[in-house]
Amino acid sequence: MARLTVKGSGLSGMLALAAGVVVTGLALTGLATGLVIGGGGCKTAKEQAKTFKPCGSGSKCKSPNVCIRTDSGSRDKGICVYPCTRDDQCPQPFRCTGSYRLSGKSGHYCRRPSVSEGGDCSRIQDGCKAGHRCFKNRCVLECTKLSDCPNQTKRCLQVVDTTHAGKGAKGSKGAKSAQGTKNLFRGCLDAKQTHGQQCASAGPFCARDHICYRRKCLRTCADDKGCAKGFICDGAFYKGVDARKNQARGAKPDVRYCRRAGGDNAACDLSAGKTCARGLYCLSRRCRKIQRAAVGKPCHERRGIFCAPSASCFGGKCRLQCKVDQECPKVRRKAGRCQLRTVRKVKMGLCF
Repeated sequence: MARLTVKGSGLSGMLALAAGVVVTGLALTGLATGLVIGGGGCKTAKEQAKTFKPCGSGSKCKSPNVCIRTDSGSRDKGICVYPCTRDDQCPQPFRCTGSYRLSGKSGHYCRRPSVSEGGDCSRIQDGCKAGHRCFKNRCVLECTKLSDCPNQTKRCLQVVDTTHAGKGAKGSKGAKSAQGTKNLFRGCLDAKQTHGQQCASAGPFCARDHICYRRKCLRTCADDKGCAKGFICDGAFYKGVDARKNQARGAKPDVRYCRRAGGDNAACDLSAGKTCARGLYCLSRRCRKIQRAAVGKPCHERRGIFCAPSASCFGGKCRLQCKVDQECPKVRRKAGRCQLRTVRKVKMGLCF
């Protein structure tokens, strides 16, 4: 505080003393009071942050406030902001929705909650209203479940918090968020991509009743009725640490989805979402009917010609499975022999 010295005494001088001004004579009541209330150096850090006091060019912020740049073309123009980690640390009604990066360190700061759903939240001073978060420069409604999103073109999705310090904030470019943060939230985000269209974890997002797999949207289903014409519900997803084990033993999948179903001899690729119509099987990337050949008849599994359940295809011919010679029929009046062979990496007895 500045030390003011005037002449005189009286009630005015007593009031000035109470205000912390040293008076040795007559007091100037209005001046003394103005020095206490109007002096910029007397504001608290939170009060200073609410006014977004300019800083730079020798003007410093009151601790613990930080000076973040507002003009990307100048190193000397900035404003004072109040650092925070939670909304309740901010001066009312401000919220902890801003982000900054200074000298390699990231942080958050308090902003005015003035932007409604769908509004631009990239401005350095204005953040989203309560119940909303900033995602890709737009305020989105927070949620915990799908029913929290009344708009049918939106889904309740978990994303990385992209709240940022605004365009031109020191150490950032446009909508980049503070690096190193792991603060996740769930918001009602635009989800309009349909089957076959591109998708990603940060958007664009798949519409309701779809999932994103290998950057493509797939329609989920319970049966063929849930799929479009020319598709069948035969795709399957397994989740969790036991996913491969459950898939190997043929357990019920966690998610079923639609795949395009080709006709006889049509091209197929199960990994690319192209399957075969009911009654056909994808063999060597072609849709084929399954045929069963008797023991001793030619077989070609890549062309859909399989042996009867009690036989295996070996050397282009269906051979009876066995354990001992007595189980094998005579061949040209000679007793058959049960010999050990490897079929699909499995050793088994076959009749010769």
